[in-house]
Amino acid sequence: MSKDELFLPLKTPFLYEEPLKRAIKALKYKESVHLIREMGRFFRKEFLPLPEEFVVCPVPLHPKRLAQRGFNQTLFLAREIFGQNAVKELLIRHKNTRPQAGLTRQARVKNIKGAFKVTDFALVEGKKILLFDDVLTTGATLAECARVLLKAGAAKIEVATLARRG
Repeated sequence: MSKDELFLPLKTPFLYEEPLKRAIKALKYKESVHLIREMGRFFRKEFLPLPEEFVVCPVPLHPKRLAQRGFNQTLFLAREIFGQNAVKELLIRHKNTRPQAGLTRQARVKNIKGAFKVTDFALVEGKKILLFDDVLTTGATLAECARVLLKAGAAKIEVATLARRG
């Protein structure tokens, strides 16, 4: 199964290549938070309008990684793009996994298995959820988030990312 078949519909408007690749990495690793407003404005037209019934769930960071980076770029981007529909509290990342970068698809799936928990089933049950992340590589992280949300009773999962690896 290809990564494009993992989620339907999947909204990922750009390939992960320059100059977008540089901007995402700068935001993610160099704390270039000043890019959030500009990137949000740029991507807003790609993702909106979002049907009102959808709740946006940015992929969470583990607290240790959050402390290292100082912020979750995916949460900040989601709030900039989707506004009040971006809810932080749907999932937590309770398992501190290795970074997915550099791992094979099989290793990514194994690494991320069991990493997420639903924070409040009432926030998820019967809801249509848009999972949001910055980059889609193999889809392992998003698939695990979707699995957990569906198991908790989500009615529908859709996925949006800023970019995907080609």
